[in-house]
Amino acid sequence: MARQEKNSNRRKGSQPKGFKKEAKAPRPKYTPESSSNEQESTDFVYGRHAVREALQQPERVNKLWVQEALSGKEITPIIDLAKEHRIQIQNVPKAKLQDLVGEVVHQGVVASIAAYEYVTLEDVFEKAQEKNEDPFILILDGIEDPYNLGSILRT
Repeated sequence: MARQEKNSNRRKGSQPKGFKKEAKAPRPKYTPESSSNEQESTDFVYGRHAVREALQQPERVNKLWVQEALSGKEITPIIDLAKEHRIQIQNVPKAKLQDLVGEVVHQGVVASIAAYEYVTLEDVFEKAQEKNEDPFILILDGIEDPYNLGSILRT
């Protein structure tokens, strides 16, 4: 009994007297490595064909994310092309890719690209005037099918 009395005054663990342990916040699924390129661009291209096309203009591609343990004849040329152009490649879990682009079919590859540089309407008119041409302006919204865009451009 003497032993129990001696231990009853002892604090448990390393917490100070009167400290109430609170529930821990949930841990994030994935902790990304800090990268200046990731913060510079929020435009993403995903899917094997789209990423391969983006790599044809390597100066616009900031970084490539590839799903861990993904390999094969579809992915290897994309990785090789990125290495050839010295683009940073990061192998990440599938959850990271979903964090970047959402619940889309990314096929295991996502590329961060430089934001598109827009011109003002005045610039379009000036350029047309320099070439002695009438300006051609096409304003579209909600194009979901690229074939529809092609048809519109051809007419």
